[in-house]
Amino acid sequence: MRWLTRFFARQPAAVAQSDVLPADVLAALEAANIIPRVGAHAADTESETGGETRAIIMLPGRRGFRFDGETGARALRSAFPELNDAQVARGVRFLSARAAIAAQDKEAWLNAEPEPPKWSDWKPLPRW
Repeated sequence: MRWLTRFFARQPAAVAQSDVLPADVLAALEAANIIPRVGAHAADTESETGGETRAIIMLPGRRGFRFDGETGARALRSAFPELNDAQVARGVRFLSARAAIAAQDKEAWLNAEPEPPKWSDWKPLPRW
C-alpha cells in the first residue's frame, strides 16, 4: 500500500522563473531619468559600441550610469537584489527601449525646422 501513496501523492509543482517585473521595480524603471547621447557624439559612440544607443540612466535615488547591456544588468542587480535572471533581462530590455525612444525624440528635436515667425511676433522697428 505504500507504493500507492507514493504513486498518487501530489508532486510539488516546479516553480518557473517569471520574468514579470514587480510593480515597485517597474515604477522605478519608468521614473528613471534618461539622457541620450546623439548628434556630435554619435560618431564616437558608433565606433565604440557598433551603433548601439548610448545613454546615461539615473534610477531614482541612485547615481547615473552609462547604459549598455552589462552595466544595465549590474545596476539593476545592485538596486534590486530580489530580481531573478529573467526579470533582470526584461528590465534591461525595458531600459534599452526607453533609451532608444529618448534618443529618437532628441534627434527629432535637434533636426526640427524652426517655425517661421507669426503675426503675433511682430515688433515695430526702433526709432532713430
